[in-house]
Amino acid sequence: MDFNQALRVLLYQLADDDLLVGHRASEWIGLVPHLEADVAYASIAQDELSHAFELYQLAADGHQDRANLLAYARPAPERRNATLVELSNGPGSYLEEPHFDWVFTVVRHWIYDTYKSCRLERLIDSQYRPLADLSRKLIDEEQYHLEHHRIWLSTLLTSPISAQRTRTVLRRVLSLSDDLVFMSSWQAAWSAWGLLPHADSLASDWRTRIQTFLDPWEISLNLDTSLTPALNGRLGQHTAALEEALQTMNVVSGGTVHASW
Repeated sequence: MDFNQALRVLLYQLADDDLLVGHRASEWIGLVPHLEADVAYASIAQDELSHAFELYQLAADGHQDRANLLAYARPAPERRNATLVELSNGPGSYLEEPHFDWVFTVVRHWIYDTYKSCRLERLIDSQYRPLADLSRKLIDEEQYHLEHHRIWLSTLLTSPISAQRTRTVLRRVLSLSDDLVFMSSWQAAWSAWGLLPHADSLASDWRTRIQTFLDPWEISLNLDTSLTPALNGRLGQHTAALEEALQTMNVVSGGTVHASW
């Protein structure tokens, strides 16, 4: 794998993850079970979509129309996001009887934000200067997202009403996270080119932070992710939820490459 190919795969992973996280967060606007959190989620959704756009811009050499094509026009098998971030928020849809799962959403975002923070900490030392500079810009915003979801998760785990269900959801979401930290043959290329320094310790760092946060609640989870996920979004293997999300995003964008983010 040459430098350009390795860089392209990395940027697609980064951008595709944020695009789907931002899209799913945007579906909560007006539905979050707390007014202050509703406002915060609008901001989080906007941030994640903005992060995605800036990453697509890097992949597109600064051309907005091409960045829009990368975001909207690529079919599902060409997407490199983890399957966890594409899953729907719950039954129904935003416009038709949404029965979304707030606990699932909080847990998913906390797990993803923890992983993204670990990843950004490495990317600020990337030998690809534009990516390093962008990562320094994004890391502060990501810390806000992470802290927001830490507070919500702490609340859910502390409440006698939601504690047991939150523990159950934690196990479920972690079981769906195998491909989030999947590296495969790209790890060697990213390390060799200095694109993602210390990629080999990313998964273990993520697991340690997950477990450290859960220790006060005496929750001990099996955080060993599979080396061969059953369904691997990093290899273009996705759920039907991704196709649904892409269709919705194309309706919103009007299907035009000139759409403004």
